[in-house]
Amino acid sequence: MSTNDEIVRGNRKIILEAIDEGLSIMGEKLKGTVYYFVEKRYGLRKEDVPTDLKKFQDALYSIFGLGANVIGKHIISCLERKLELELPIEPEGDFVTTLNDLMR
Repeated sequence: MSTNDEIVRGNRKIILEAIDEGLSIMGEKLKGTVYYFVEKRYGLRKEDVPTDLKKFQDALYSIFGLGANVIGKHIISCLERKLELELPIEPEGDFVTTLNDLMR
């Protein structure tokens, strides 16, 4: 396995941790319900979320509407704390773009 593969795999783990922490803002029961909905409705298991961030974002928008933006910003905030850096977010950008940029 190349070093780049290890970095991407490490980023996926950190991204999943940040998503999990970001969803925790709503409480553990609601977080579990979100993951359940995402898996049943979109076929996306929790551990696969970092590999299909767009589908995850679509699920959040279908559940929370524009409130998904608040959750996305909180996920980025959690990720910044974990990585100890500041991630650029375009004013009209979404958290998926920021996370995908990190994965590259």
